Amino acid sequence: DSGTFRLVKKTTGPGAAAYGAGPFTFAVTCNYGGQTVFTGAVQLRADESRTFGPYPTSTSCSAMETVTGGANSSTLEPDGGVVTIAESGATPEIKATNVFGLTSLDVVKKRVGHTKGGASNGPFTVALNCTWFKDGQRVPFTTPGGAERVLSKSNGYQASYTDLPSSALCDLEETKKGGAKKTQIALSVNGVTSTTKGTKATVDLSSTTGAGQAVATITNTFKQGAVSPASAKNRGPGGRVPGALPNTGSNLSAELFGVALGLLLAGGLLVRFRRQ
Repeated sequence: DSGTFRLVKKTTGPGAAAYGAGPFTFAVTCNYGGQTVFTGAVQLRADESRTFGPYPTSTSCSAMETVTGGANSSTLEPDGGVVTIAESGATPEIKATNVFGLTSLDVVKKRVGHTKGGASNGPFTVALNCTWFKDGQRVPFTTPGGAERVLSKSNGYQASYTDLPSSALCDLEETKKGGAKKTQIALSVNGVTSTTKGTKATVDLSSTTGAGQAVATITNTFKQGAVSPASAKNRGPGGRVPGALPNTGSNLSAELFGVALGLLLAGGLLVRFRRQ
């Protein structure tokens, strides 16, 4: 008598649809009477299966997943991934299930210093570019919803990056800081905090187990007289507004007043001379 066995691939978790397509690789071996009747690497994608055999009854077959496709965890049923082909004619199954999680990053803008009007009102722009850990190496992926987010008064100077794989390692950068004098980025990831000076920071989300566990607070410090991005675009060489007189370092108003006063005095003396 003989029979077959089936290897089944399943994926689950909130990130399965976006990141759990595979492929996945298994090392499969079947032994009968002290001899190997099959051995080889087998590749499956999510929700695929493959049937092996026929092999003589009492053949022992095992499957071990060697490439998990970036899953957070994986299980085999039955435990250990070993089945025996029985005389009943039923086809035993080894089911491999991989779990894919998701995480997120919230970005919050803080403004300090001279924040009334002008450039300090924003809008500001940030960008997030990430890799995830897949099959022994870090692989870039496209940021869901796009890498760029705008932080403005209308959205409370907040934005969120959602649907990120939970092994994500990301570079966060503030690409438009509104003329801020200083910038720093404070990170809180699963309760662990750190601060980076400047407009760039690396965010490791691999310690998170779900959404809402990571926040980046970008603080911009403004000095009085900060020029808004729109105003800066309209300025000419040297930062002058087109049509304005150049600043030569002298007090132009005082000079004009002096010339006018001199002309007035000279006119008065001329009238007096003619009367005499």
